[in-house]
Amino acid sequence: MTPAPMDCRTEADVMSAALGAHGYPAYPYGEGGVTALAVPLNPTVSGDDVLCHPHVLIASGESADRPVAEHDAPWAASLYEPGHEFVDVVYTGDPVHGIAEDARPR
Repeated sequence: MTPAPMDCRTEADVMSAALGAHGYPAYPYGEGGVTALAVPLNPTVSGDDVLCHPHVLIASGESADRPVAEHDAPWAASLYEPGHEFVDVVYTGDPVHGIAEDARPR
């Protein structure tokens, strides 16, 4: 399957592809109108079980569903314990960077 052109993809598509390149699945997550990606720390955990295990929520503002062209908030990653108990914000992107820079491997 050929990936969609960059201008048709969402922010979540770009970040999910970057994580997948490193062997980490990213599952859509939504609560109270906010959308994000849930990434299990153990990549063998399925999407249905991700919140029951240590995980990271990756979000860009309040919506990961925006088209790439509308990317206007830096990515942030927050660590959660099993049961979806917040631990800490472990990464906040630079608001100056575009999505390609935020999603590139470090």
